Parts: sequence; C-alpha cells; structure tokens
Amino acid sequence: MKTRLRKGKDFLKRISAGAAAALMAVVTVISNMEPLVAKADGYTLVDYDNDVSYADVFSGIDDGMGDWKSWEFSVEEPDGDVVKAMCAEPHKTQPSIGSTFTDGGTYVNDTVARVLFFSVGSGASRGPLSDYDYDLRWIIAHHTVAYALDDDMWNEPAIGGTFLGGPGSAGYDLCMELYSYAYNLSSGDYDCYAKFLSNDDGVNQSLCIFWDEPAPVYYNGNFRFRKYSSNDSISNNNSCYSLQGAEISVYNDAECTDLVTRLTTNSDGYTDTYTTGDILEGESRTYYYKETGAPKGFLINDSVESVTITGSDTVTCDISDTPETDPVTILLRKVNKETGSVSNGAGTLKGAKYVIKYYDTDMTTDPAASGKTPKYTYYAQTGADGRINFRNSENYIGGDTLFKDEDGEVVFPMGTITIQEYEAPEGYLLDETVFVTNIFDKSCYVNGVKQTNATSYQEADSTVIHLEQEVKGKVSLTKKMTAIKDGGSYVKTAQKSSLTENIPEEGAEFQIYYKGAGSYDNATEAQRDILRTGADGKATSKDLPYGNYVIHQISGVPNCTFMEDMEVSISENAKTYEVSATDIQKLNKLRLYKKGEVLTGYNKDTGFVYEERYIGGCSYQVYADEDCSDAGFIEQITSKDGGYAESAYEYKAGTYEESII
Repeated sequence: MKTRLRKGKDFLKRISAGAAAALMAVVTVISNMEPLVAKADGYTLVDYDNDVSYADVFSGIDDGMGDWKSWEFSVEEPDGDVVKAMCAEPHKTQPSIGSTFTDGGTYVNDTVARVLFFSVGSGASRGPLSDYDYDLRWIIAHHTVAYALDDDMWNEPAIGGTFLGGPGSAGYDLCMELYSYAYNLSSGDYDCYAKFLSNDDGVNQSLCIFWDEPAPVYYNGNFRFRKYSSNDSISNNNSCYSLQGAEISVYNDAECTDLVTRLTTNSDGYTDTYTTGDILEGESRTYYYKETGAPKGFLINDSVESVTITGSDTVTCDISDTPETDPVTILLRKVNKETGSVSNGAGTLKGAKYVIKYYDTDMTTDPAASGKTPKYTYYAQTGADGRINFRNSENYIGGDTLFKDEDGEVVFPMGTITIQEYEAPEGYLLDETVFVTNIFDKSCYVNGVKQTNATSYQEADSTVIHLEQEVKGKVSLTKKMTAIKDGGSYVKTAQKSSLTENIPEEGAEFQIYYKGAGSYDNATEAQRDILRTGADGKATSKDLPYGNYVIHQISGVPNCTFMEDMEVSISENAKTYEVSATDIQKLNKLRLYKKGEVLTGYNKDTGFVYEERYIGGCSYQVYADEDCSDAGFIEQITSKDGGYAESAYEYKAGTYEESII
C-alpha cells in the first residue's frame, strides 16, 4: 500500500459558527477512468443536483435523523472531461457553481480510497453496507471519508449537534463499521483511488472524486543457472576442480549496476531457483547476469549474458567455465655441476630420462610418500641443450595422453607434479632427487623446501637442475664530513688542515634507485630504497636486483655540502657493495668595509670637494659571545684603504658580535 498523501492545513480549518447546514454530494461510480494527475489549470464546479434527504434515506432505520441534504456535484477537469464528485468536508457550506479547486493529492489503495471502494465502488457488493441502498451508502461514505481524512468535524454541522448521532445510532455505527472494514482489509484484485480537490476559496467544501480498476495480474518467473566445464576431460573426476561455489550475480541492467540477487552453485553446478514474482501478465522481463566468483580450479567467466522471462516455467541458463591450467613451460635444465653448462669430457646432456607424475592434489612434498597414486604418468628425455620442454614433441617419449588447450598448447591441470630422473645420460651418474612442482603457487620444492635461491643446484655428482632467480645485492654507504675538531665554531685558515677532521655524518638521507628507471620516482619499489645514516655514518640498502644504481643525497647536516651523485653496480648475488663519500662543512670568511668622506679638492664656487671612499685603519674585534668578554674574543680585523679587510678565521654559520675600537 502506498503512503497516503496529506492535504494542506486548510483542510482542518473549522468554519465559524452560524454557517448554513452542510450539504453533502453523492458521486456515482466512475469506471474505466484514466488515473488523474495534477494539472496547472485546476478543476471547476459546473453543476450539482440530486439532492437526497437524510431523513428519507434513513426512514425506518433511524427515524430521528435530521433533515440534512446531500448533493451530487459535476466537476470539469483540466482536460475538459466532466466527472461526478462528492463533498469531502460535511461541516462546510456547499460551493457555488464556478468554484475552482486544486489537486490536493491522490490516495492509492489506502484507507481513504478503500472507504469509497467498499461503499460505492466495485467492492460495494463485498463491503459491510452491501444490504443498504445506494443513497444510504453514499451518505455513509461521505462522512467516513471525512473521518478517514482526520476531519474532527466529520459528524458535526457548523450550527451544532450531529449529522448521524453518536455511538449506538445507525448512521454513526455504520460509519465506524465501514472505516474499520476499509482500514483492515485490502481491495484485493482491484486498485482503488481517491483524489482530494481542495477548494481554492479556502472556506467552502472541498470535494473528492474516485475510481477503481482491476489490479494488474502478475506471474512468477523462475530461472536458475547451471555451471559446467568447457573441458571436462581436464576437470572431471579431478579433486582440484569443483563446480560448487560459483557465484552468479543477476542485474536489472546491462551495465550490471542494479543488483537483483546473487546465486551460488551446488556440487552439481546448479544454483537455487530464483522467482521474480512481479512480472505483469502478457509482458516479459530481461535480466542480465555474469559470474562474479569462480569455483575451485576454474577461471572466472565474467562475460555479461541475458535471460528473458516470458512465463512461469523455470528457465535454466548454462554458463561454461574454463579449467585453470598451467601451460607447459616446465623447463628442466640439466647442466654440469662444475661448469654450470657443458660437460668437461665426452659426457653428453642429451638423453637424460625422467618420469613425470601428476597428482590431483595440492602438496609441496612428494605425494607418493603419503601413499597417493598418480592420476597421470608421462615420460620425457632431455634434448641436446639439456632441457625438457613439453612444447617440443621430441622431449615427450611416452605415457598418458597430454592435455591441450583450445589453442593446441600442452597444459597441465591444476595439481602437483613430480619429476625424477630414472636413466642418466652418457658420462653422468644417476640423480634420483624428486623435484615437486606445485602448480597452484607455480613453485618448485625439494624435500618440502621451496627453491628460492638465485642459483639453486640439486646435486648428484655431475648432474644438476638449475632454477633461475634474479641476482640481488646490497649497497652499504659510509658518509663523512670535514668538521672543526672538538665541535668548534671557527678555525684559523692557516691552521685549518690541522684543526679539522673527518667525522661520521649522522642523519644524512639518500635515494638509491635503478639507473634505467631515470629517477627515484619512476623506479619500482623493488628498484629503489631510502638510506639514512646512523651515528657511525653508515647506511645499508635492502636487497636490490641486478643492475646499475644511482645514489643521490636528499638531506644532510645543516651547512654541510651534499655529495655528488655516484653510481654502483650490483652484479653478484648476496654481495654487499661498499661505497663512501666525504663532504666539507661549510665555513665562511668575514669581510669588513669602512666608508667615509675624504677631502679630494677645492672648488671656488662650491667650496671643498669630498668623495666617499673605503677608509683604512678602522679596527673591529670579533667575539663569540654577545657580552664581548675577553674569554669570547676571537680576532681583530682592521679595515684597509680602498678595499676590505678579511678575517683570518673561517666561521660556521651562526651569530657573532663585533666591537669597534
């Protein structure tokens, strides 16, 4: 049920005492009317007739009924149609012809609309007033509508008293019975409407028009999904794959933004049935769906598909998933233990034979050691280059049929593979080490240990398996600075070499980044690091991959020069490369100038001539303290004619005092 609309505050405004007896109008049932909407031009009262006497209608039912009158109004709508209306405010004076009204809102399938439906509408035959004649039902409906609209004066004439009496009176009790019926019961297979027309004069009666129509008939549409494998030769009877747990999301729109529901497949690949329940009879509805969660062992199929529901039958939508596999890039390289490549003598790397076993399980140790039986077994041999690659047909020498994908490439199902040599090539001893390849994490294990070293050799005299990994190393930087000994703030230039020393520079920061990236910002996290020197002036990087690196200083001790960019090359695994740099602490000289006017001549018109020049002979004393104490005295500087006097000392940045002698 929709929330009913409320009219403005004028609806509850009481009419002043002395108003004429309220006149009520009766409206006939208007069937098959199009739902009305508010229009700018409003509604106009064009006629009213069929005055009905309360006393006549209630004769024999309530002979004490007052002689009130009710009227049937004719209202012209904005589109020109004329419809019947009834009064919605019994206590007010009836409006005059030509009165105008404004759409005050339409009540849909709520108590107000059902009062009219069960009294004078299509539901009257099943309503509580079905045994009474038409005029009485309209009178009761008229007052019950006002009651349902919270009109406090629904039963009170403006001149006082009551229209229908109080509790126990036939009219009053029938209003309460009709209201309770409409409040508690649905209109069922009908939609009913009541439009409130607010009187524009704000004084006289407002009106009400209504209509009803058969409610639309809906049917239940049903659909479900079936998930299946696009290559069941790989996934069937394989515990690494399951059709259970696929998540299918259903949407109202092709863009998949308006989610309807999510369904999950069972072990047979089917989801529960989803029932729509709200499709209008004779119409259809289209839903869009895609997989938003793949089941175990399968790649997600996120293509958007659609299903159109046209009836109540259950539609089953099939969705295929591709089993996840590993393209056979398994490279087994057999190399000489000592040389890392070819044989020393007449031995050959060609013809080493291996048994490769596939297990439909997820393990990092040999499944056979746990009592498991391989699902598939293959046999292969190395080529002249010492490698096994199943993409090379010459390497495969027998066993079960190899799996291939839609592109014809050899693939392995998800699971665990073991590789073991069973026949050594000429000149080599047999190595029966079991290499376990876990396809889920694409890693190789020996005795349960993951092979992650840069160059990992599985040894058996002169045979090896080579597992490649990038070379990584560290860079250790030692940063020093040339500073005045004992933490002094000044030093005599002539004694600078003996009174300064190289000390560790703490807190200096450096960027180190892969040179090929061009800058620190362009380098990846693996290709860069920040170095911060400690109290010993040292900083060591994290492991950095093989290549050339730039060290760039970005901060340091105040008033200390930055080192120029330097380069370092990492070419050996697990090695720490030592570099160092020494920067100079910035020191400053003091220069003193003394200017004054010097007599340079005489002009008979203007008198003596003076020029501003640098004057020598002026002495200044420099102190380390603001009190200019003897203990803080550093040096005395005397100005020179025509130039400046320079201090004999060099000073760190800071504040010094000078005194003119």
